[in-house]
Amino acid sequence: IMLVSAESDAPLAFGIYEFMQSAAGRGPGAALGIIAVLIVGIATYLSHRVIERIEKQRSGGFVVAEGAGAGAVI
Repeated sequence: IMLVSAESDAPLAFGIYEFMQSAAGRGPGAALGIIAVLIVGIATYLSHRVIERIEKQRSGGFVVAEGAGAGAVI
């Protein structure tokens, strides 16, 4: 069973699957996997920075450190 959005995409998806399973497709498949992991990592980092900046603006520049107790001075 091929998980595709349209039945007309199934032959292309199967062709890509077969190529990735062959010896010639393993290298490019591994490279695409590494690129995908890098993209996810960079996007996660950037979204963290954006959220951190928004929270800093919202709190007036005062950021409370995580894990700090009630009497902790930062």
